[in-house]
Amino acid sequence: MNPRAVLYECEHGKIDAGQILNTGLFDIEVAEQSSLWVAELEKDPGSESEEYGIETFVFTTDQRFDEGRLSNVLQGGLPENIFRSKGLVAIENSDAALLWNQAGKYLTFQQIGRFQDPVYVRSEIVFIGQNLDKSKISGMLKSALSTFSLEQSI
Repeated sequence: MNPRAVLYECEHGKIDAGQILNTGLFDIEVAEQSSLWVAELEKDPGSESEEYGIETFVFTTDQRFDEGRLSNVLQGGLPENIFRSKGLVAIENSDAALLWNQAGKYLTFQQIGRFQDPVYVRSEIVFIGQNLDKSKISGMLKSALSTFSLEQSI
């Protein structure tokens, strides 16, 4: 919609702010005269999630994941119809709060802090994709949960 726009390649959003801020490349009066702008305004206001069948599913649990089991489950990869997932994960024998961050075929875990009360933790992962098989995703993740319970240690 802006033929004067410049495309830059960057990694993890790292780019010099001067390249993208206050460039003077966007002019609202020129944009409003564009046939693309007019066509966009005339479109039915339906959402892109409806148009492309995008849906979400949130997996939550108060149990910790067993690191080995989770690793084994993830070795096979997530279903291809999951485009993005992100959440907070608790691993057995650790008070670390881990960020689960997945886009396409890439999944990373990063420690982002510690649980305030390591006895009471919660893992929550949001999945975004098309035609999500919620029971399959839940089954995969449940099979990776720790079988250790706090009651056993008390």
